[in-house]
Amino acid sequence: MKYIMRTLRYWAKTKLGIYIRHFLNIYPASMSLSYGEVSSDLFLWRDANVYDNYFNLNHLGPILNPNYTDNYKALLVIYGCDGIRLASQEFILEYGKANLVSINDIIPKNKKKKGGTFAIFHLANLKIMFDNQKICLAERGIACYKLKSDTSDFMSSVHGNSFAIACNPTTMAIRLIGCYQKKLHQYRCQIDLSDSLYCELVVVNFLTKPLVVCVYENCSDNKKKIKEFTMSPGGMITLDSRYDFDVNSIIEFESHLNFLRPLIFKHYTNHFDILHG
Repeated sequence: MKYIMRTLRYWAKTKLGIYIRHFLNIYPASMSLSYGEVSSDLFLWRDANVYDNYFNLNHLGPILNPNYTDNYKALLVIYGCDGIRLASQEFILEYGKANLVSINDIIPKNKKKKGGTFAIFHLANLKIMFDNQKICLAERGIACYKLKSDTSDFMSSVHGNSFAIACNPTTMAIRLIGCYQKKLHQYRCQIDLSDSLYCELVVVNFLTKPLVVCVYENCSDNKKKIKEFTMSPGGMITLDSRYDFDVNSIIEFESHLNFLRPLIFKHYTNHFDILHG
């Protein structure tokens, strides 16, 4: 019996097994990532005329393998709100050195307004870093935001929201890794929104196909659909409580993506905060 269970677990993780799990909706995988690929969240950047956007880009050796001290490249790729690639830049990461990267400096001047996403791919030699183990390296780090009108040095920051995109370091091919779920999934915001002047909910589609999303208020017997929209692959949508929903309501997202968790920007009189929904 143990042999049968081990065999089933092994085949369930193969490409054919994942396909069958999705087709039958039995423990569908949340992402499709292959060994040797490096992955990243799709981090947000906000309107670069209003916000300063930063990312803490660090050599991962001290965290994952202190014996790996080689310098290596990292690739930063910028996408627009429609998922279209806008720009990219390579960095050399030195062991023990921290880097605060200004995303605004990389965004093309004529594309700074609507916001979008960006990804970080660490192009280290994974076989050496992990002693030939079958490992996938993911960037889940810290994005930082500051209003240009804010005279203080403080920034609001948040770590990655979900595995979204992968790069093959050999071919440099980049692909979205979200998995379409046959069954509709609901994600309910778990944060009280009513203590802010207004708030914004931002969601990202990391499927390779357009994603239809329905948004509901109250999420009880009297729940009401307030919005329906379609996001392009790699695209993002922002909902604003001043126009789209009531901050006193509980907000629920429904889609064929199993973990459509929003990032929430809560705005107050003199500051804003950002957190996972």
